[in-house]
Amino acid sequence: MIRAVELSVFLTPVLAYFVWRRFAASGQLAPPRYALVALLAALVIAGAGLAWTGLRERHAEGSRYVPATMQDGRVVPGHGV
Repeated sequence: MIRAVELSVFLTPVLAYFVWRRFAASGQLAPPRYALVALLAALVIAGAGLAWTGLRERHAEGSRYVPATMQDGRVVPGHGV
């Protein structure tokens, strides 16, 4: 999941730059309506994904978070105790 987030954080400005260059080269001042609708849809999907992940990863009320550790050469994921 973290790699997908890192990849999207990297690719978003790169893609935005290429889209901007394409419209600047064609002489248009603003992107067409479908590009704005696609951007809005992407933002809604990203927000919904973040909300879903945040709600899914809840721990019990009053529990304490134990961070990930390395035991016997294996990574034990973080968890609530």
